[in-house]
Parts: sequence; structure tokens; C-alpha cells
Amino acid sequence: MRQRAKIAWLSEGDANTAFFHQHASYQRQKNVIHSLLVDGAVISDHAAMAEASFNHFQDLLGTSLDREHTLDLEFLGLPSEDLSELEEPFTEEEIWGVVKDLPHGKAPDPDGFASEFLQSRWATVKDDFMVAFAKLFTMCGRGFQGLNQALLILLPKRPDANALGDCRPISLIHIFAKLVAKTLANRLAPGWNHWWITTNAPSSESATSMTTLCWSSRR
Repeated sequence: MRQRAKIAWLSEGDANTAFFHQHASYQRQKNVIHSLLVDGAVISDHAAMAEASFNHFQDLLGTSLDREHTLDLEFLGLPSEDLSELEEPFTEEEIWGVVKDLPHGKAPDPDGFASEFLQSRWATVKDDFMVAFAKLFTMCGRGFQGLNQALLILLPKRPDANALGDCRPISLIHIFAKLVAKTLANRLAPGWNHWWITTNAPSSESATSMTTLCWSSRR
């Protein structure tokens, strides 16, 4: 039976046949979340499930805990870096460097844009993106709340998953937010690499300071 199923998939799986549409419909029904167990109650309304999912993961990601110990960075003697380059206006060259390095073959974002579209039509859309980056730099955020939205995908960790704790979230954000995050990361990378090389081989004085810090944390 399994061998015959493989033969059917090889012969008809990629064709526009009833077998293909039947398989696609089954996968769609299999991936739909019909209900969730929240606080001991089962909810099936789509809006209620969306609100419960948002509140659940917001509490996980936005909860700050009190620390029992803190680090005295001045005592560690870490080098200070000049971060004035991070406050420079965004340039077309650095944004294009991020765009051309975007991976291919990814699903379109909620705004409908894929990396292949930006790379092939950058000459047409770059002015609009540069305006958006300029508004971000000047902190003129009118209309940015729409870009701060994402699609939440829940992947079950086990076959009988029925609660939010049984799922792993994947967030699909707008491509503009991806460009901003990658551009800022590229600006931080040189300074971070320099700091890591400088501090990766601590001197005897730094090692003594770290030992003292560890002992004081244990008390």
C-alpha cells in the first residue's frame, strides 16, 4: 500500500489532477486549528483563539523578572566603543546591500512582498523604501503601526496538541521590518566583532576580576 501511494504521488502529485487537489485539501484541513484549551475551557471562535494566543505569547515575551544579582560593567573594565556611526542616516547603498542578500524561496510576507520581487524591481520601489527609512530615522512614525503587525503561525509540538503551551509560534512580519532589523544588525556587527576579539582573551587582571565577581555572586 505504501509503495503504491508513492507511485501515485510520483505520477500525479505535481499535476493539476483531482489527486493533487484532494491531497492539498487534506493538508489544509489538517493544519487548521479548530479549538484551543485555554484556562481549562475549550474555545472555538476564531477571534477568541486569536486573542488568547496574543495574550499568551505576550505574557511570555514581555515579562521581566527581578534579578538576584547584577553586573558591574565598570568593575569588569570592558572597553568602550564609539557608536556614533549607528546614528547616521540610512543610505541607499547599505539598504540595497541588505535587499540583495535576502534569501530566496521564502513565503511572501503579510504585505505580499517577497525577496525576489524587491531584488528584481528595486529601481522601481527603492524611493518609497528610502522615504520610509528616512521617517524611521527622524522618528516620524505616523502609519508605522500597520507595519508592526504580524501573522502568528502555531506549529504543534506533538500530535495531540490542544493548548497554546503545546505549540511553537512562528511570526511572519512585514518585509520592511525585516529590512530595518537586518540593517541595524549590519551596523552593530563591526563593533560587536571588535569587542569580541578584544575581550575573548582576557588578561590576568580581567580573569581575577571575573573570579571575584563569581565569588561575590555566590554569597
